[in-house]
Amino acid sequence: MSHQLTVALLYSMIGLVSLLMYDAKKIQVSGEANRPAMSSVSTFRYVYRISQLTFLYALVLFFMGRHELTFSLFHNLATLYMGAWISVVGILLFIGAKSTLGQNYSHCSQMYVPKDIVMDGIYGHIRHPIYTANLIIILGLFVATGDVFVLALWGTMLGYYHRSARLEERGLRAAFPTYTHYMERTGRFLPKPLQLLKSLNSIREG
Repeated sequence: MSHQLTVALLYSMIGLVSLLMYDAKKIQVSGEANRPAMSSVSTFRYVYRISQLTFLYALVLFFMGRHELTFSLFHNLATLYMGAWISVVGILLFIGAKSTLGQNYSHCSQMYVPKDIVMDGIYGHIRHPIYTANLIIILGLFVATGDVFVLALWGTMLGYYHRSARLEERGLRAAFPTYTHYMERTGRFLPKPLQLLKSLNSIREG
C-alpha cells in the first residue's frame, strides 16, 4: 500500500467521524426550541460546507497520488505523516470536547443558550476546544499536502471562529454571571500558560 493511500484512508476515517458527530440527526441537541437563541454567524454553515468540499478535494488527490497537479508549497514523506498525526490529535480533541459538552452543544451557525456552563476536562483550560480541534485538523491537512487552498481554508476558518467565539462569549456572559470569571482563567483557543502550569503542579502534588 502506498504512503499516500495509507494517509488517505486515515483522513477518510477522520472525515467520517467529524461528519457523523456534526451532522447526524440522532446527536442533535434535544429541546433546542425551548432554549433561547444567541447571536450566531449564520453564514458559517456555508463556510462549513466549503470546508467539507476542500477536505474531499484533498482526499481525492491523496487517493490519486496527484498532488503535483495542485498549488502545493511542499509535499514529501515526512510532512505527509507529520500532518496526518497532527490531524489525529485534532480529531481526538474534537471527540473529547464534543462528548464532554453533551446536550449543551449547539452548532456555531445557530447557537442556543446551554443548560449549563461546562467546565470539566478540556473545558477547564479552553473555552472553545471544538474550534481548536477543527483548526488542528485543517492545519494537519495543510502540513500533509502543502496545498495553498487548504491554507486559505485554515485562515478563513480562524477568522470565522474568532467572530463566533466573541458572539458566544457575549451571549453566555449575559446568561451566566459566572462566565466572566470562567473567561478570566481559561484561554479562548489555547490554554493560558500559568493556569496550565498550576493544573500540572496540582496533578503532580495530588
